[in-house]
Amino acid sequence: MYCIGRLLIVFFSLGALTSGCLMNGVKEINPAKARVSEDRTILVVGVQTEPADQPGYIYFTQYDLEKGFITGNCSSWNRIRETVAPTNDTIIRAYSAPAGFYATSFREEIDAGTRPVSREVSLAFNAPAGSVVYLGDYITTSEAGSVSGRRESNPERAKKVLEPEMAANMITAEPVPIKGGVIVPICTP
Repeated sequence: MYCIGRLLIVFFSLGALTSGCLMNGVKEINPAKARVSEDRTILVVGVQTEPADQPGYIYFTQYDLEKGFITGNCSSWNRIRETVAPTNDTIIRAYSAPAGFYATSFREEIDAGTRPVSREVSLAFNAPAGSVVYLGDYITTSEAGSVSGRRESNPERAKKVLEPEMAANMITAEPVPIKGGVIVPICTP
């Protein structure tokens, strides 16, 4: 009976390790020590929370604009998915990633005159090989059990935390609207 239990543990552990949810070519790096390579890109993202006692979230996935779907599948899926501790300050994060388009979606509150209205915003950004690409600052707002966000652009703030050569070569990606949202697979072992 003891051997069967051990075999089950090994079997389920191997299933978890080979599921696509664990395979990712995007790695967080120290922005002050960022170095770009010819076949990869460095993605630079700012994140902040409002109010400052709630966590912030950032989520980007490598995206194929022509297919309207993420690149890869459940065995290989490049993405940034991170919860950031509550803060009043914008925290700048950097990631070494395979080159290509990266997409995000968030719910944005807009003022419709008499009352606020919520809408889904989905954007893609081109991140060419050999480049340092600023994707924007993302502010997560939590209010009355609802989470929304907005994108702001402040590349000068991001440049202050990057290694000087990387800051001098950083480009600000222009957002490309995506219709229908960002579709991602549901991966199970």
